[in-house]
Amino acid sequence: MIRSFLAAITMITCLPAGKFMPSERDLQLCSNWFPVIGLLAGCILCCPAFYAVKWFGAAGAVLILVLLEAVSKGFHLDGLADTADAFLSSRPRERKLEIMHDSHIGTMGVA
Repeated sequence: MIRSFLAAITMITCLPAGKFMPSERDLQLCSNWFPVIGLLAGCILCCPAFYAVKWFGAAGAVLILVLLEAVSKGFHLDGLADTADAFLSSRPRERKLEIMHDSHIGTMGVA
């Protein structure tokens, strides 16, 4: 259980979780921990976010988003870009799914 938690931390954050090689079973179970890790990241950034927005306004909000993406290794921005590439293309459904699975970023993902 602890190994799957550590595997989840190393998979979706840049936080160090010790030197271990997760097994295939650890990787299968680690997705159960994703909501918990998201909650922890949100709680950790809650206080800095409050003061950053209070002191710096919109620039503080951007700073917190950059910090969140740095901690999560761009996990959410990558998904958002893939989704934008697929849904904003005028392709059939099958091609949209291929676009979402493609590792390259397209024009709509950048925009």
